Amino acid sequence: MKLHSDQTESNSLSILGAEVVRLIKTANYQELATRFGYALAFGQEPSAVMKQEIAMCLSEEGRCATIDDAANPDISVQYFKPNDSNLFALVKCFLPLLQDPGEILVELIVTSEGLDNHVCIEQISYASSIGWAERSEAQRTLRT
Repeated sequence: MKLHSDQTESNSLSILGAEVVRLIKTANYQELATRFGYALAFGQEPSAVMKQEIAMCLSEEGRCATIDDAANPDISVQYFKPNDSNLFALVKCFLPLLQDPGEILVELIVTSEGLDNHVCIEQISYASSIGWAERSEAQRTLRT
């Protein structure tokens, strides 16, 4: 999805992350794919691949989890140092689960080429509760 120049600041990227979370919570994978695409679709229908990967996150390794629709997601934005890969920013969206201490992690990548910026869903994965503890500690450290 092409971004306007005023959509690359942290607040705007967080809003895009919240939109991704909303579309996942409502299982609107077609709209999710249309708006954001999926880098790891590898020529397959992006909406079907995203739906399948979320289902795997919820059920792999004996899990029987569901996305906690009532919980607020944890959305963070990080910026890359200038680089030759055109990577501009990373938006991480952590969706809490029910019946499991982990979360679903959806990563959006923002690329920049000249004046053009684009955002795409880069990856969907399961994040263990250990990762959550490390993330919380890192955030506390950054605030002090």
